[in-house]
Amino acid sequence: MSNLANMTLVLDDDEFDTAEAADAAEAKPMRPDRALVRALLSGRTAPIRKALRSDVAQVIQIIAPTPAWARAISKEIQRSHPEVKTLSLTETKKDRNDWVVPQVLSQLISGVHSVFCTTNAPEILPAEIEGTTDLRLDLPEIDAAVVKRAIRDFCGQRPVGLGDEDVEHLDFFDLVMAMRPGSSARDCVRRIKALAEKQRRARIVMHRTIGSRVEDLPLPMPVRSWAMTCLDELNLVAEGSLPASQLRFAVLEGAPGTGKTLLAEALARSAGWRTVSATMGDWFNRSDGHLGGVSKAIVRFFDTLLEDDKTIGFIDEIDGLPDRASLDARDRQWWTPVVNLFLKQIDRIRTSGRPIMLIGATNYYSRLDAAMVRPGRLEQRVHIPVPQTEDELRAIFAHYLAPDIPASELEPVARLALGATPALIEAWVKQARGLARHDQRVLTVEDVIDVIAPPDDRAPNEIRAVAIHEAGHAFVATRLGIGVRHVSIIARGASGGFTQTVPPGGILSRQHLEDHVTIMMAGRAADLILGDMGAHSGAAIDIEMATSLLTRGYCEWGLYESLGHLDPNSEAAFDFADRAIKRLLNRAIKLITQNRSQVLALATELQTRRFLKGHEIKPILDHHADDPAPTKTAERPSTRRGRKAEANAQVAPK
Repeated sequence: MSNLANMTLVLDDDEFDTAEAADAAEAKPMRPDRALVRALLSGRTAPIRKALRSDVAQVIQIIAPTPAWARAISKEIQRSHPEVKTLSLTETKKDRNDWVVPQVLSQLISGVHSVFCTTNAPEILPAEIEGTTDLRLDLPEIDAAVVKRAIRDFCGQRPVGLGDEDVEHLDFFDLVMAMRPGSSARDCVRRIKALAEKQRRARIVMHRTIGSRVEDLPLPMPVRSWAMTCLDELNLVAEGSLPASQLRFAVLEGAPGTGKTLLAEALARSAGWRTVSATMGDWFNRSDGHLGGVSKAIVRFFDTLLEDDKTIGFIDEIDGLPDRASLDARDRQWWTPVVNLFLKQIDRIRTSGRPIMLIGATNYYSRLDAAMVRPGRLEQRVHIPVPQTEDELRAIFAHYLAPDIPASELEPVARLALGATPALIEAWVKQARGLARHDQRVLTVEDVIDVIAPPDDRAPNEIRAVAIHEAGHAFVATRLGIGVRHVSIIARGASGGFTQTVPPGGILSRQHLEDHVTIMMAGRAADLILGDMGAHSGAAIDIEMATSLLTRGYCEWGLYESLGHLDPNSEAAFDFADRAIKRLLNRAIKLITQNRSQVLALATELQTRRFLKGHEIKPILDHHADDPAPTKTAERPSTRRGRKAEANAQVAPK
C-alpha cells in the first residue's frame, strides 16, 4: 500500500508536508477555498493521520456543515492526494446510495483507503458502509474563529471586527466570494459583513411573507383574543396612530410544544414586522459563558432590536434567567448583575420610543423574577394550553393537513391524538407526508393514523403491565369523583401510556391536593396489587409529580402543619413528602384491592381498544361492579417486593 500519511492540506501539520507540497506553496499564493478548508480542519486531523498510517484499508467519513463544504473538502483531498479515493455524498437518492457499495468493496480489496465527505443527513451512507466505517469525524458549524483563521492564512493579516453573527448564515461559496486574491483582511471582513446584512434583510422579507399568519392559526379563544388585540396595536403603531410606548410587552407561557414560537412569528408576519429571536442558551453558547461575555451577548441582542423599526424581539426559554428570590447567596451574587442588566435593557427599549414589541416565552412562568413581569416590562401573561378537546385537535390537524385531507375526515385522528401538543401534531403530519411521498402516492387519513398509533411491538406482558397501571389511575380518579378526559396505552416517546384527568381549579385545598396525589399513586398501587411485574419504572413520573405537589403544599401553600415559605430542599420537606406519598399510596392500594374486578376489566378493555375517552370508562366499571374478585389474585400484592412496599405504606395520617 502506498504511504498516505503525508497529506498536506487536510492534515494541516507542517511536519507532514512533502517537499513538493512546500515548493508548490511557495510558488503559488494561497487560494481562498483551500484556506477555508485548512481553517476548518485545523487541530482536528490527528485521528485521520492515525487511520491513514494503517496498513489495512480504512473507511473514513468526514461530516461537513453543509453540502458545499463537503464537496470542497472532497475536492481538496482528490487534488492533493489522488491515491486516496474520495467521494462527496450530500443527499440520499432513491436507492439509498447503495450504488457506492460495490465501489468501496473494490477499493478495500485493492487496499485503498476510502474517504466519504458527507453532511449529517440521516442514512446518507448505505448501512453496509456505515456499519463498517473505521473513523467518523464530525466537523463543527462555521464560526468567526474559523473564518478569521482562513483570512489570516489567505491575506497574511489579522482580521478585526468579525463576529459569529456575521458568518452563521453564510455558506462556503459566500465566503470564497468575499476572499478575493489581492484583498486585505479589512476588505474580506467588509464584504462578509455586507453579505451577512444583505442576507439578513432577505430573511426578514421572506419571514414576513412565507409561513402561517396569526389569522390562520387554530388558536384557543383567549389566545386568539390576545393575538388579534396585539395585532391591532402593532398596526396602529405602524400607522403612527398609537405611541410605541403603549405597547404592552408579554410572556407566552405553556407546556413544551404548544406553539409559543409559532405564535410570535405568525404575529410578526401578519403585522409585517421583522422578528429577532434569541434564547438564554444562545447568550451563553455564543459567548465565553462568563459574566462579561453573557452581558455583551444580551446587550448585542437589544442593540439588534434597535437597528430597525417595526421589530418583534422574541426571547425563548426566558426562565433561564432565574428568580433572584429563589437563589442562595452565592448564586445570587453571580446572577444579580445579569438579571439587572436584562431588566435595564427592557427599560431601554421601553423608553426608546421605537416601534418594538418584546415577547418572552417560558414553560415555567412561576420561575420568573417578579421584577421581570411587573407592569411596564413583560407585563402580559398569555397562557397557551395543550389542546383539550377533539374539536381543538381537529382544527390543528386541519391546519397542517390542508388541502390534502378535509377536516370532515379527521374525527378518528383527533380522537387518537388527545393529549398531543401542536408541535407533536406537526411532526406526525410531516412523518405521514414523508411516508406517502416515499410510496409515491397521495396522503390519506390512514397514513396519519398509522403514525399516531403504529402497531404495538412491545411484549404482551409489558402491554398488560401498562394497561393495569393506567387502569389504576383511571379507576381511582373516577372513584374519587375527578373527571377523566381519556386514558391510553399508546406509547409516545418515553411514555408507555397516559391518563389525563380534569386539572384542579385555581384554589387547591388539602383534600383536593391529596385526591390528586392518590390518583398519581394509583398506577403504582395497581402494579403492586394486580400486576405480574410488581413495582416498575412506569411510575417514575407519577412519583416525581406527587412529590412536587406535596412539597409545594407543605412549603409554599401552608396546607399542613407549618406556615410560611419553607425550603423545598430541606430534610423536613423530604421527610414530609416521603411519609405523605406512602400514606396516599396506601389509600390507593385499599381502593384497588376492594375493587380489583373493575380495575382488571378496565385494563382488559384498554388492551383491546388501546384508547378510551372519559365518558366510556364509567359504563365499563359499572358493568363489572358486582363481579366476584378473581381467585387468581391474592388479597395482598403478588410479589415479595409488592408486599414489602405495602407494609412500608402503612403510615397513619396525621
